Amino acid sequence: MRIVVCVKYVPDLQSERAFDAQGRVVRDGGDGTLNELDENALQAATDLIAEHDGEVIAVTVGPVGAEDAARRAFQRGADRAVHVLDDAIAGSDVFGTAVCLAAAIRRLDAEAPVDVVLTGMAAGRAHLDDAGGARRRARAAAAHSRRAAHRGGWRRDRPS
Repeated sequence: MRIVVCVKYVPDLQSERAFDAQGRVVRDGGDGTLNELDENALQAATDLIAEHDGEVIAVTVGPVGAEDAARRAFQRGADRAVHVLDDAIAGSDVFGTAVCLAAAIRRLDAEAPVDVVLTGMAAGRAHLDDAGGARRRARAAAAHSRRAAHRGGWRRDRPS
């Protein structure tokens, strides 16, 4: 089984933030962290793989600092990570980010079939769901689920 988990590197809520001349958030020099809501998706993925074998692949889009999201995903049990980094997508909105994530998922699926794509509920900023958009653009999806089950036998319940 191959599970892709979309993860996001977000500024630490306790760090100072500023905007550059183009109105983009300045992300360098400040502390960042893995989006807390994505940690739940990583945990669900690693639990499923522990029961049913396979691999967990974390996918993130963002500036150089976003590679830390991949490192943190490894610390939380991911087997592999993909960091999409391109100056052409700098400052993308949630829709642009979703398109990039979906393309990365399709490319992984071309290597070997991806069975499940998991995401956190939303990004920490304004609760925008760019990863969910990627999930929908890449394949069928269910959002905000309490339970994941597969006819082959796996099942995962989320507490209420």
